[in-house]
Amino acid sequence: MAWQDVEHNWTERKMKVRAKWTRLSNDDLDFIAGSRDKLISKIQQHYVRGRDEAEVELNSWLANRHH
Repeated sequence: MAWQDVEHNWTERKMKVRAKWTRLSNDDLDFIAGSRDKLISKIQQHYVRGRDEAEVELNSWLANRHH
């Protein structure tokens, strides 16, 4: 799945994001509002990850969502 699909369908996709990153609150999801950079930032914040590690995790999730 491409990030554009997530971004353009955020209302539908945000629950799948929340299922993967359960520490994200509804307020976090509202703040993210489909922004890849904001999601990476929140993953870093809630999971104590570096930016590169958070990006790899997000890219892996996106790749696996396609199947």
